[in-house]
Amino acid sequence: MALTKVQAGGISADAKGLVKISSTTVSSAVASVDLTGMSSTYDFYQCHFTLTPATDNVNVFVRFLDSSGSALAGSVYGHGLVNEGGGSLVNSNSANTMEIGSSVGSASNESMCGALTIGPANSTTHPCSLYGQTTFINTSGNHQGTVVMGGFKSGSFEAITGLHFKCSSGNIEAGAFTLYGVTK
Repeated sequence: MALTKVQAGGISADAKGLVKISSTTVSSAVASVDLTGMSSTYDFYQCHFTLTPATDNVNVFVRFLDSSGSALAGSVYGHGLVNEGGGSLVNSNSANTMEIGSSVGSASNESMCGALTIGPANSTTHPCSLYGQTTFINTSGNHQGTVVMGGFKSGSFEAITGLHFKCSSGNIEAGAFTLYGVTK
């Protein structure tokens, strides 16, 4: 095993990693969760989250927040959701949201979690993308893992300031959402 030595001056300021930007904990039901704090400080961000829907058999969606903090809801997204078994659950080139979970359960021990990478968040010449993995227990009590891919479609590029999470019906009953900046 390799040994890493730290100089007397400490760790270099050039160290790369994640910097916590914001977090939100849901302990009573809410209609949606906005995770904010994206700025020109970082180009890429990561979001780690847990989510329990209040209603059984829901799809979970994410939208980008614009510079005024409003969720972008027009047909500005292209996205896909691929099941662990290899089948496509969602494939759209013109959607008003990005789906990150399908048929998520709300019974005891049914919920979801995930890690998403977002960026470049400040570009108007490259599409801001959202990609990562989610895992959840579906309405049959079975594990389901997905690969998420989404982002702005052509002609829709703009700088974003955060993420908006929402279920297809009902509220978000519980969850923890943390946003990190990825150091350059």
